[in-house]
Amino acid sequence: MISSPSRRQFLGMGATGLVLATGLRPARVAATTALASAPPFTLGVASGDPTHDSVVLWTRLANDPLDGGGMPSVPIPVHWELATDPDLRHVIRRGTAIAWPIAAHTVHVHVDDLAPDRWYWYRFRAGREQSPIGRTRTFPAPWSAPREMKFAFVSCQNFEAGFYTAYANLAEEDLDFVVHLGDYIYEDGPSAGGPRQHIGDEPMSLDDYRTRHAQYRSDAHLQAAHASFPFIVTWDDHEVENNYAGLISEDNDVPAPPPCHQRPSASDGRTRTAPISSTCRWARAPFCWARARACSAASASAAWPRSTCSTRDSFARTSRAAARSISCRRPGTTSRSHVDRRETRGQR
Repeated sequence: MISSPSRRQFLGMGATGLVLATGLRPARVAATTALASAPPFTLGVASGDPTHDSVVLWTRLANDPLDGGGMPSVPIPVHWELATDPDLRHVIRRGTAIAWPIAAHTVHVHVDDLAPDRWYWYRFRAGREQSPIGRTRTFPAPWSAPREMKFAFVSCQNFEAGFYTAYANLAEEDLDFVVHLGDYIYEDGPSAGGPRQHIGDEPMSLDDYRTRHAQYRSDAHLQAAHASFPFIVTWDDHEVENNYAGLISEDNDVPAPPPCHQRPSASDGRTRTAPISSTCRWARAPFCWARARACSAASASAAWPRSTCSTRDSFARTSRAAARSISCRRPGTTSRSHVDRRETRGQR
């Protein structure tokens, strides 16, 4: 004799049947719930590392960007599309990238085989949520002779020092790209008396740096500038600590435990929040930032569109600093450019 199921059994079977029927797995359910609970594209979109035939597209899923991101610890598919018109009616590229929890649910899409010297528009989608539309541009072909290239350079954007109205104006300019010369974030804790304050103390951990970058990227004017032009980025000292020099901290500690311990977290946080190519993995290496920065600058340069970076540790250790030798090599060539960095800058 077959007995009728109880109410609890019936509800259990109904939930199981729903999961089986729709193909929803627990991870997918968690992702769908998070995407539906609040808008995930709170930090906008960005593009960077342009060459004559490629560009990197960036976004981050974060419905609570100043408190760990707010996303579940599951991978989330993010669909992207690139078009030749502002309304995205003529899509020429599309695909799906995975926003991984270990990467703070950031997405870096390297789109290649593009036409040189032209504008493109792009957008991301996660679940039913769509990002703002961004605009990017490729460089002229190396063999061409363009009449002009219009660009702006920016730097030293201390969040506490004022509001980013300059970026609102920048987004309206007639430019081809923007070069960011560093100090994208500042490392200080909150300071009294300014128009706005940093969240949290001086960042030390990877989570700290992700929060600091998220706070800067939450500014609507900065988002508008990123959505308007591709950025070519490098860094300066405040991404880690003011006036550090090799292994010497701001307080002249030798060696300098605070900045040396911070650098891997700071660099990884920077990589995840910047529209840069992962070809040159300067940002994950746990060594002196002076070496990494030189390699980064070469990688971001138009003359070195896809450089691979090799480093040679030729330490000239003294009681105060360690010199490093850097070489960045363009694939297919044997010529090398060597840069020896000893940081002796004064305060900026």
